[in-house]
Amino acid sequence: MRSAENRAMIEDMCAEGYVYKDNDSEIDAGKFICPDGLPHEVKKILIDMFNEFDAHDIKVKHYQKLAIETAKNISWETDSGFVKGDKLIQNLLTVPSVGELTALVWLCEIITPHRFETPRQLAAYCGCDPSLKVSAGKVTSQTRRKGNSKLHFQLLKISGACINRHSEPFGQWGYAISKKHAKGGYKKATGAVARRIAVSLYFVHKQNIPFSYDKYNFYKIDVPDVQLSDMGFSKRLVNILSSNGLTDSKTITDSYIVGNIHELKGLGKKSVFEINTWIQSNKNSKPKGDKNNGQEGR
Repeated sequence: MRSAENRAMIEDMCAEGYVYKDNDSEIDAGKFICPDGLPHEVKKILIDMFNEFDAHDIKVKHYQKLAIETAKNISWETDSGFVKGDKLIQNLLTVPSVGELTALVWLCEIITPHRFETPRQLAAYCGCDPSLKVSAGKVTSQTRRKGNSKLHFQLLKISGACINRHSEPFGQWGYAISKKHAKGGYKKATGAVARRIAVSLYFVHKQNIPFSYDKYNFYKIDVPDVQLSDMGFSKRLVNILSSNGLTDSKTITDSYIVGNIHELKGLGKKSVFEINTWIQSNKNSKPKGDKNNGQEGR
């Protein structure tokens, strides 16, 4: 129902006398998928369903707008006392992938962050695994726990969108995780990103401040600047990397961090393992100038 392409095609099939033209040939839209065409009764049902959906969608948007306006006029509890919703929602919207609907679901289900003593408890309430362990961009273990179904569903939904875009750190981090796991990688990634978003919303709500990546250290791996030819890789791997413009350790590491390395044609698990082994063997334990400021969820 929400796919513009699918809907356009179905509406064409339901329209009387609509014809697809391809060079010198023509075909009735109703027969594009169904060889005998859609029966008149079926066309009427489909059109009625679209009309009902549109009417319902208008109501949903109207009620959501009313709910947002109400939330903006309510005072919400934070560390600095009660603040008006318009300011708090403005800050919640700074968290990656969070829109008004997510902010509204968050406020309705969380109400006050002071219900939770730690971000770990908050993550458990959201249905995000609080014991999730990530090492070198790889989820090593996780335990499924039940949580608030509405909030959990919304967090997974926006984390998936964040990963699919992978245009900023949260998305890149999740995208890299999804690519490093042949089986269930995307599911593990959405769970990991959902937890990060939940914890970010927790701190933003609690402190009533905009979200910032400044306190996160997303694989800022410091490796020595070495030319590809001197990294000790197999000849085949060197050819693949060089043909894709990855000619030194810095660019190779950056590509590995955001998951792009996994998309290179001809690059298999053995080659990825070879790259990861080099990075882990040559990285500094703590990059120069990097300070651990203690924010949970890194």
